[in-house]
Amino acid sequence: YGLSWGATVNVSSSCMRAGTNPKFDGGLLSGNTPADGCGMQVSTGRLILPMYGQWSSTCYSDDHGRTWQHSKAVLGGVLATEGEITELFPPASSPPAAAPPTLYFTIRNDQPHLPRQFATSTDGGDSWSNLTGLTDVRDPDCKGGITRWDSGRALVLSHADSCDARVKTTVRLSTDNGRTFPFAALVDPASGYSTVQMIGPTEDTIGVLYEAGGCSLVLGKVQAA
Repeated sequence: YGLSWGATVNVSSSCMRAGTNPKFDGGLLSGNTPADGCGMQVSTGRLILPMYGQWSSTCYSDDHGRTWQHSKAVLGGVLATEGEITELFPPASSPPAAAPPTLYFTIRNDQPHLPRQFATSTDGGDSWSNLTGLTDVRDPDCKGGITRWDSGRALVLSHADSCDARVKTTVRLSTDNGRTFPFAALVDPASGYSTVQMIGPTEDTIGVLYEAGGCSLVLGKVQAA
């Protein structure tokens, strides 16, 4: 349950893409750091972390975290940052393990007044499709979160619902594997960075951890059903 931990192991060199400036000095063209929020475990067992700095990318492990390697592909340059990853639902007609799982990368858009963006991967996060804008999800240059609601067969997205200000912490549901997010609920008029997970005994409650101004960190809860 995370009450105690072993010794830390520095894996920075394994997650640093060749040609990256290894020093994160606050500049856009520096560093390669794990995105704020969370990594995930794919149904294949792979552990995967979203990364950003000079570009968005991933770092993954296939041996329970003992060794790590950087993805072959990168995404979007310095204007695509602070993403989160989840696994899409397979087609209802597909038998188990009929095809490799598809991953979904939701990424902050640092271009003014443009929507949040996403990419997909069918090789475990080693390469990604071109970035696509989510025309129904506004993004004021702010980190959001993504997870799955398994019993509802929906993706759950958290974000600041504005084009130009970090306000209105909002959760959205997608029932078409992340192409659109038409169902929305306002969590708080305030907002900042956020991440989202399903919580509770049946995992039917949306838990949103978000900044609410100043140094406040708040856990909001919304019933998914």
